[in-house]
Amino acid sequence: MKNIKGHIFTIVSGVVMLAVPLSAHASYSGVAFCNVSTAVAGSTPTSATLGAGEATGTECATFSASAIDFSAGPVSGQPTNPYTLAGFLTGNGSASGVTYLNGFTGASNPDDSLFVFTGTASFTNGESFTVQHDDGTNMYVNGTAVLLAAGPTPPVITPFTYTGATGNLPFQFIYTECCGEPMVFDTTLVPATTVPEPGSLALFGTGLLGLYGIARRRIGL
Repeated sequence: MKNIKGHIFTIVSGVVMLAVPLSAHASYSGVAFCNVSTAVAGSTPTSATLGAGEATGTECATFSASAIDFSAGPVSGQPTNPYTLAGFLTGNGSASGVTYLNGFTGASNPDDSLFVFTGTASFTNGESFTVQHDDGTNMYVNGTAVLLAAGPTPPVITPFTYTGATGNLPFQFIYTECCGEPMVFDTTLVPATTVPEPGSLALFGTGLLGLYGIARRRIGL
């Protein structure tokens, strides 16, 4: 009996290991605008869909990331990264695939800049998050504002509670920087995960039963 259980456990364990990759993290994409007006950088715009014209600046970088965790200059609880575009985007290892545009480089000064983060994340009605920001931030989920925190401000941690629909939903987070260092933008919001469809789970269960039957026949039960 011990050997029979061992064979069945080996088969089932193999199937479970195959099921793990069905859950995967999403990634965010971002675009940065430099030399925006101080008024925009200080207060943040109110549009849920930000265009280059509204930014009143020049597109200076595009990037992707697996987490929103960015800082530059001396910020309590954060690594001290240079007050540059590269220091903000890649100092914590948050951004990848960074492309600098229109003559800007990683060494460019990030003062009076604006960053737009777009992606999909998992939201649950009533769930609470925090965002640390210096300076302002506007955060939208499915086109609806969930947080409007104008700047300029020193590094502060602002809590917010999501009260919309539950599920994996698109978001747009706008972060603005003005008035010199430091700069920080990070949130406890976690990346979305892709879960198996109900049909996939049913198929997975059927596969387990089939493998169990094969194991029984091979063992002679």
